[in-house]
Amino acid sequence: MGIVKRIYKRLRSLTYFLVTRLTIILALIALCQRYIIYPYRIQTNFGLDKEIGQSPGEGYKKTSIDNSESDSINEKLEVWSKYPINFDQNKNGKIALVFRGNGANIKYHTALSDWATENGYISYIYNYPGYGESSGSTNETAIYNSARSIVKFISAEHKVEAKDILIIGYSIGTVPAIYTAEFFQTKNLALFAPFTKTADVARKNLLFAIITFAIIDKLDSVERIKNLKTECLFVGLGKKDVVIPPEISYKLLSNLPKNLNKQIAINDEADHGNLLWYNLESINQYQKSCFSNN
Repeated sequence: MGIVKRIYKRLRSLTYFLVTRLTIILALIALCQRYIIYPYRIQTNFGLDKEIGQSPGEGYKKTSIDNSESDSINEKLEVWSKYPINFDQNKNGKIALVFRGNGANIKYHTALSDWATENGYISYIYNYPGYGESSGSTNETAIYNSARSIVKFISAEHKVEAKDILIIGYSIGTVPAIYTAEFFQTKNLALFAPFTKTADVARKNLLFAIITFAIIDKLDSVERIKNLKTECLFVGLGKKDVVIPPEISYKLLSNLPKNLNKQIAINDEADHGNLLWYNLESINQYQKSCFSNN
């Protein structure tokens, strides 16, 4: 009987130890979730990225603009623009705005803005609040506010209507891209690896999945995508994408208006990091058949 009691006490102590430690770990994950959702904040906030502010590539020009739609005052956005080769400055050109992906310096997210420039667009890409040289905190509301700010800046700078800007979003950038397309009722939209909401992506990670109920930034695009009025929508997916698996994207796309003009391209070899390259032929064809006509 004494042995049984000792075993029971040890098991109870071990259970208490494991439960308390697990609770602490989950609490830390919940408290630090924005660093998990927006990992580039870590590199920015702790000075780990030594290339902040440097040109993301040849031909890019940096501008610091007022984040006019921010809830805080005196916030700035780090914006990069690139013009097509031999562009006539006296003419109004086509404009494309790229919402970057997550993690790493902005120079690793210029594939889509380069593609736009190569296809005759003046391309814009920028760092979200709290990323790079953009001031402020990174959160869902701040990202939406910054999206409105940069669209209004581009519209004023080039004297174009917001609805005529080609909106492009990659990964987490599909969230503000869909938001922008709905808010300004833009004609053209391109999405690479879009997703329903943070919780669906988080469930792919066991530890983060446990605290999905406590997620602050929902990043939910389901209701917004139902209201899209775009005339041309291109979606690029990869069967080997394990970050945002195609089934999550299809779950979101099932909420699109039925009569929306769209093309969904999925490549057997594409993963999360090379979606554009494997879907390049498809988006080039769609650019000629649909985007260029608006």
